[in-house]
Amino acid sequence: MRYLEKEISKGRDLETNIPKFMVSMMNIYHRYSYVKLCMNYFTYYEMVGEHKIEDKKLSELTERMNKVIKEIVGEASAETLAECIAETEAVRNEIIHIMTGLTACVDIFNIYEYCLNRVEYRYKDSSEVLQCSDEELTKNVLQYILKDKDNVVINSKICETVRQLPIRMTKSRFFELVKESLKVYKESETGSVDDFLYMLRTVSMLDIPEDAFVFTDNTLKEIYQEFTNADFSELDEDQYNRFSSSLGFATDYIQKEVDCYMLLAENVNDLYVILLSSKEYYGSKMPKILSGFENNQDKLLLEKREEENCKRLIEKENGLFYGVSYDEVCEEIEDGFLFLEGRQEKYAESFQKSEYLLDTIAESYKGALEKLDAAEICESFDRIRKLVSGSIFAEFYEAPKRHEIAGMQYISQKGAELEQELTEFFGKHTKNINRAVMAHILSELPVFFNNVEEIKDYIYHSLTGCRDRAEKVAVTEILTSMTSEDL
Repeated sequence: MRYLEKEISKGRDLETNIPKFMVSMMNIYHRYSYVKLCMNYFTYYEMVGEHKIEDKKLSELTERMNKVIKEIVGEASAETLAECIAETEAVRNEIIHIMTGLTACVDIFNIYEYCLNRVEYRYKDSSEVLQCSDEELTKNVLQYILKDKDNVVINSKICETVRQLPIRMTKSRFFELVKESLKVYKESETGSVDDFLYMLRTVSMLDIPEDAFVFTDNTLKEIYQEFTNADFSELDEDQYNRFSSSLGFATDYIQKEVDCYMLLAENVNDLYVILLSSKEYYGSKMPKILSGFENNQDKLLLEKREEENCKRLIEKENGLFYGVSYDEVCEEIEDGFLFLEGRQEKYAESFQKSEYLLDTIAESYKGALEKLDAAEICESFDRIRKLVSGSIFAEFYEAPKRHEIAGMQYISQKGAELEQELTEFFGKHTKNINRAVMAHILSELPVFFNNVEEIKDYIYHSLTGCRDRAEKVAVTEILTSMTSEDL
């Protein structure tokens, strides 16, 4: 592999070395995803198998994935594999759509949790919480923030603190901070600006998909509607207790859903890579590239023993979803994992070291790629790299202008649009909700303090400016808990 990298980097014998390198990379991705699917597929069964799936949509998508997996452990033709790829992409797109809705639900209930936390002590004894002065608490929080030497950790703690502190600033100051944060992106691509704005819009409940609750328990939508109509400043104790119980149900439900869909997505991604990296998929479409398969059988093809072991394990796991007894195959599956121990890490290290050359080939050797008729396999590599990137829900298709440089005109326009939407939002919601939204947005901005003294002043003035005793107690308890966990 190292020899091929050197030769290609020097532009030598490209029509021979590029196919060999591409085939080698395909095999590494293939092995990596086979091993990873073996492990994750079994974990997924243990999470949702044996009639544990109550979500009908999750059950449907699981069944569709299982049918594709059944094909790959057999002798599938190129035509069948193409159909499997189309189905796998369709399943993946549906998962992404559902996860967008679930993520919106998380953001929504984070806002309501923030509001409920700050009225809790209207109905609870707070005498033991307010044991230290504002000065002492400020000092403790500042020590907590500055304890680490890593700036990334320090900034993370600053953001965490800003989100929990009482919001005591004017809307004009708030919008000034938002606009200043956008200026950081003036030399960045428009896609980076859009991603940042999207994050701010989601945490502020500006972007709630119309069908966010379509694939969830109906109870969740009812809770959301009840919270939407609530005035948290006027809750009595019975309402507070009922809302707290509802919030607990919603939080648990969403977490279980997110866990299931996340693991399902990982399995689908691994399955997708296996399909895209299968020699049989390309058939006779790219003979010049596929010669790399034929000429490197000894070293580059997936070891037969390993492939057979992976297929055998996946076939057993697939059978579990169709009624095979867990006790009957569990020990055999776990024994098979021993053979694969350490392989996933080995293959990940291999492709991470070498995939930079795929960019070099795409950028510097376009003529050679045209001669090799390699457009389809290059597209497959683009998808594979996104699928194994660690970004589970990475999109394949980008907006055409995402890579243009964002000038100040673009940034100012987007900032003005966000301000207008938030102004309308604030006009329709209560002070409790608005402050919760402001706190969440501020915590997502780049750190807006210039020195330690500004951090200290912000903490102290937020605490001393809070006149709502229940909120003050709740914030004190949260900040004290944060600082004590770090001891």
